[in-house]
Amino acid sequence: MTFYDRLKTLVVESKKSFNQVERELGYPRNALANYRLGKQPSARRLSELADFFDVSDEYLLEKSDDRDHKKIQKLFNKLNNDNRQLVMDFIQEKLEQQAVSEVGYTTVTITSFIYRGDYVWQQGRLDSKVDVPSSQIPEEFHQVIEPVGSDFFTEAKDGDLLFVKYDKVIDFDNIGGFIFNDEKFVRVVTSGGRLLYIHQDNPDFAQYIAENNADTKEFPQAKIVDIFHTRTRSWEKGNQ
Repeated sequence: MTFYDRLKTLVVESKKSFNQVERELGYPRNALANYRLGKQPSARRLSELADFFDVSDEYLLEKSDDRDHKKIQKLFNKLNNDNRQLVMDFIQEKLEQQAVSEVGYTTVTITSFIYRGDYVWQQGRLDSKVDVPSSQIPEEFHQVIEPVGSDFFTEAKDGDLLFVKYDKVIDFDNIGGFIFNDEKFVRVVTSGGRLLYIHQDNPDFAQYIAENNADTKEFPQAKIVDIFHTRTRSWEKGNQ
């Protein structure tokens, strides 16, 4: 497609004739029609035509196929600062959604959430599903959990997903405790479908070990093999 072809398309889409455009721009008769012979416009006329049809100079010269760039820029410039930010946020959201759709995704089930207070791990049951990008999903994991309270793991934030692997098959209803990232937790109670565990640094840890006849040597060991950051939709390798 030549400069004239693009110009002709724009004239037809405007529902005007070449002569009408020439009159509105103050050009001599047939000034535009003469470009069908392959002549290129001057820089000034190119700019005038681009402004008239709300396209870029590059589009008319076939250096770009983006014909709406200039129109979008004009509309964006009319917005106040607050609305400009809203538009930018919307575009960023759509770009992130587009990136996910391009790389593909896998549906995983979040089985529980965890919350850490002062030397306490509280685990509640969940059964929700979420789509995550497939490109780096770990090959082997046993559980996906969601941390509540970013102080639990320095590398994880609220809403992130922790992909966890255990060294044995476990049933949280029947274990006396577990080891998570080399920290020991002993089970205390099961209440309302939630599990409560006491951390090894808690002064009462030894007491609960004795009360439950727990043997820390039998505690299953868990490792974070991967973390999916939901806000940035990125992966961070854990302790393999």
